[in-house]
Amino acid sequence: MYRRILALLIVASVVIIASCSINQKASEMNKIPDEVQALVEAYMDAKKIGVSESAKYMHFEDDWTENVYLESNDQLLDYKIESTEIVNNNLVALTIQVRTMVSDETGRTRGEGTYETVYNFVALIEGEWRFINGVRHIPANLKNNFNESKYSYSDTNIVDYNDVLLPED
Repeated sequence: MYRRILALLIVASVVIIASCSINQKASEMNKIPDEVQALVEAYMDAKKIGVSESAKYMHFEDDWTENVYLESNDQLLDYKIESTEIVNNNLVALTIQVRTMVSDETGRTRGEGTYETVYNFVALIEGEWRFINGVRHIPANLKNNFNESKYSYSDTNIVDYNDVLLPED
């Protein structure tokens, strides 16, 4: 008898904890402005089509990075928003789990498997909300109250922008 009661209490506790966790994520998404949420959804839908579509919603700090992005052949298969943080009135940070696929010049694909964590941002730039891939593309005037190290990658396979040799003009 006691085992049944204990089992029921454990099951009830698990259900309550899971319910609170789900509600917390939903309420966190509700904290961001409607315009930001709409832009994130539009960007993600466009990214499922391809980079030429998703680039229309983005902000880049330089042309070189925009061109590299457009040549990437990266396509979003699925995503899950893990968390959001309103950094300031003009900047929202997003931690997202993405599953992507990349096609090479022969049409072969790779990377259709696991989810990986990415840090993206939405910023109000010249009166318009824009999607930003990576800390480096956030304009300096929007970085007040921003902890850059919180959104930096620790993967040793990621090449830092400062280590890339850019072509001379």
